[in-house]
Amino acid sequence: MLVLGGSLGASSINRAIEKSLSTLMENNLQLIWQTGKNYYERYKNLNFAAVKIFDFVEDMNKAYSACDLLVGRAGATTIAELKVLGLPAILIPSPNVAENHQYHNAKALADENAAVLINDDELENKLQETILTLINDSEKLNQLASNAKKLAKPYAAKEIALSAIKFAQMI
Repeated sequence: MLVLGGSLGASSINRAIEKSLSTLMENNLQLIWQTGKNYYERYKNLNFAAVKIFDFVEDMNKAYSACDLLVGRAGATTIAELKVLGLPAILIPSPNVAENHQYHNAKALADENAAVLINDDELENKLQETILTLINDSEKLNQLASNAKKLAKPYAAKEIALSAIKFAQMI
């Protein structure tokens, strides 16, 4: 499982993971946990064979390739990456962003059964159970991954560039 809270970190995600850590380990889960630079010192002592803790993940390709389930915020880059890669995800929108855009990002995927949405204020009560339910349901994980991949637009940059060129030629 890959846990991402952004480069600075997300205190609520870190607290919920810390609270659930022993149960997750008892269930033989392995974690790559990016605590963020602001929280690394607090959590670095929880680094075990099955739990690898980083302040920042430099090689996201490796992290994503080892990931059976992503737990993280719902920023645009994370959303784009999980869709293109077809990763099952639990998305926890940050409540501290402009116009609640992370909630809308996560809800758009949850509405298409392409991710599971947990609100930040429900995290400590719901995260552990949601992780254990999903990680033990390969059919659901595959369904989330497949639906996420269907929503991907891997050639979006090319399409935008072609539209810009076409528009420029009309002027």
